[in-house]
Amino acid sequence: MSDHDRIVAFVDTSQYAESVCDYAIWLAGKHDDLTLELVHVLDQPKRPETNMSGTIGLGARTNLLEKLAELDAERAKIAQAQGRAILEDASYRLTSTAPRIKHNEILRTGGITEAVNTIGQGAQLIVIGKRGNTADVNSDLIGSNLETVIRASQTPVFVTNRAYARPKKFLIAYDGGASVDRAIDYMVRSNAFKGMSGELVSVGSEKSALNAKQKVAAAKLSDNGLPTETHWYENSNVEDTIVLAVSKHQSDLLVMGAYGHSRIRNWVIGSATSDMVRRCKIPILMVR
Repeated sequence: MSDHDRIVAFVDTSQYAESVCDYAIWLAGKHDDLTLELVHVLDQPKRPETNMSGTIGLGARTNLLEKLAELDAERAKIAQAQGRAILEDASYRLTSTAPRIKHNEILRTGGITEAVNTIGQGAQLIVIGKRGNTADVNSDLIGSNLETVIRASQTPVFVTNRAYARPKKFLIAYDGGASVDRAIDYMVRSNAFKGMSGELVSVGSEKSALNAKQKVAAAKLSDNGLPTETHWYENSNVEDTIVLAVSKHQSDLLVMGAYGHSRIRNWVIGSATSDMVRRCKIPILMVR
């Protein structure tokens, strides 16, 4: 299997688990000889602090330690069983919907960053939900793992919304940086986006040097079967501009570079990220 013959989908018990599966199936289904890896990460168990200072005798303290060890082992067994059940459910959803897609199930113990750096390394794409099983879906906050995954991953990250809908129109927040150009290269290479059309949106003065780069990027997409129109918005609030553009153009996939120093990329990973994720009810493709 070559490096780019895998899509890695992280599944959990959250309300986003089904959409993670469905978007991963959509993305993988457009490719031949691609393996979808379903991954569930078990957190390392944390035993609460127990004060065993001299208030109890040695024998009682030893007995307590033994019981705590037994409890830890039982919790680990339950977590393992739950993890396998989560993967079995995801696998059933995949085989019921797209039986021809090859897939693996991977159960790991440890942190999400370690899993991204190992399993996600060299994959074509990582798919993850906007929020995990510990997040309130009505909260303004994104899942605690999402920003960690984006920061850790050298692989493009596809962030799903809660309700799956096959994307037909994309909107690219274009700032002319290397990461958004890599996102465009990824879209051109991938079969998943074939048949889609979209918009290339820039924020700032249309008279800037970015204008020429924007036109070249749009032409590259159009020449590769992704008809793309360009738009400029002269607005100081990047977040509001992108959110309004998504609504105006009825886009159902937002694409952007994840890092850099432009106004758009500073906005992507920072204090405004959670609000953007909450306000944009569509999936987001982020590329470093």
